[in-house]
Amino acid sequence: MRLQIDRGAPRAGLFVVLLAVALTSSGCVRYYWYKPGLTAPELAGDDADCQRAAADAAAKTASGPEAGGAEQRGYAQCMQGRGYDLLKKKTIEELRTGKTPSLSS
Repeated sequence: MRLQIDRGAPRAGLFVVLLAVALTSSGCVRYYWYKPGLTAPELAGDDADCQRAAADAAAKTASGPEAGGAEQRGYAQCMQGRGYDLLKKKTIEELRTGKTPSLSS
């Protein structure tokens, strides 16, 4: 099967799709919510509370595709409000071992 592109069609959309594929396939960088001294049950409780609060707020304010984005933003705001930082796994490991995280991590 051969992909045919209409020469008159805007190519910006194709570029965006190709860029998204390249970025997602170039290696997964995983991020985690981190708060020093936290236990797993505390994280689970905060996570569940923030998911519920974000889903409720998004359902009241947005509909359709916007609801998912509103829910994600609400969840992030809730977690940050509870003192969490969104960090790469490597950075968390460096914090736990006492190493200073570098700007490239």
